[in-house]
Amino acid sequence: MSPSYLEAKTEIEQLIYRMTRYYDYQDYASMLALFSQDCLYKSPSRGELRGKDAVLAGISMRPKDRLVRHLITNIIFELHDENNASTTCYLVGAINDGGHPLRGPVPSIGAPAIGEYHMKFRRENGVWMIAEKVTVEVFFGQVLAVR
Repeated sequence: MSPSYLEAKTEIEQLIYRMTRYYDYQDYASMLALFSQDCLYKSPSRGELRGKDAVLAGISMRPKDRLVRHLITNIIFELHDENNASTTCYLVGAINDGGHPLRGPVPSIGAPAIGEYHMKFRRENGVWMIAEKVTVEVFFGQVLAVR
């Protein structure tokens, strides 16, 4: 059965939120369960990773004590056909090395990172999967020199 636009949009938005939460909490197994086997994962800090094994190897290099939280907003959704969709959204991230596991409020280190996710989704056996995730840094802790 083909998904309606609203059903697909709701499922995919939940995929994005779950992926982000799992990443923030370092639950990489749950995060990767949302990706297709042949996925593309591209970020400025990790480069281009293809396939779940490569993604796991890349994200596992994240320092174990790094506390990260992402806020996802402004999701624009496009349903291309019954099995393919894409999104773009904004993200705001706060980071603190030494803050995980969270025991209480910690200061954010540096300016918040602001960027975008450009994502593609594919429906496999009736289930939406993340086929591609590209992170684009827009404002990432840059400090402008005062003239």
